[in-house]
Amino acid sequence: VSVVSRDLSGKSLLVYGQNRVGKTRNLCKLPKPVVLAFEAGLNAVAGVPFFNMQDWKTYIQFVKQITDPKNYERAKQMYQTIILDELSAMAALCEQYVCTKFGVQSLGEKKKTASGKDDFTFNGYKELDKENQKWMRKLLAAGFTVAIIGHEGTRDFKDVNGAEYTKIVPKGDKRVVDAICDAVDIIAYAQPNAPDANGNETPSSLVITNTPRVLAGSRFDYMPKFIPEFSAENLLKAVEQAIVEQEKQEGIKAVS
Repeated sequence: VSVVSRDLSGKSLLVYGQNRVGKTRNLCKLPKPVVLAFEAGLNAVAGVPFFNMQDWKTYIQFVKQITDPKNYERAKQMYQTIILDELSAMAALCEQYVCTKFGVQSLGEKKKTASGKDDFTFNGYKELDKENQKWMRKLLAAGFTVAIIGHEGTRDFKDVNGAEYTKIVPKGDKRVVDAICDAVDIIAYAQPNAPDANGNETPSSLVITNTPRVLAGSRFDYMPKFIPEFSAENLLKAVEQAIVEQEKQEGIKAVS
């Protein structure tokens, strides 16, 4: 029987936005973090354990090790939050791995059979999706908090009347990005704010509701739609309050 915890344990989130809105700095303040560094994002953050993800095989090795029953209890003592930094760099390594594995230069290239003919059973884009989802599902199911950091991009959509509009979305290969957006519990956009009256930088905010302008959302019905000041403490508090409200409204009993 499924249960709900009051904290971020076992939950997953994607936080994306422009550079220097506090994504890495704030997420590294979540409980017992470890960073899978697909890019150099820790230059201004000290004291955080990390692993350089030099290629996709390194990522596979990490997921295998941390989810191995022989290592699991020790891993849980060391780490609670696994941070993947950053989504588009991660997608690029996955694409590179798939191309090398199947001996093609790009995902759209036709693979040749042993006789030199086109192999119509091969689809590089499907292989990319399959490879990404295989290891992401394994990581998300392991009971850690998984926090994915993304850059801000845009994508064009059409409304019900066929009119086009542009929306802010996580940057990266559409196949990888969309699969991860479907998998995580919370998608939050780190929105920059104007400087204060003295010209000093102000903390960013978190948008957690889907709008025509921004892709965001949460599986938790009582999660706030907006967190005025983005911090690890405020994010944890928002999740806890959402679960407490769910207990009140639905009569469930949350667990630690």
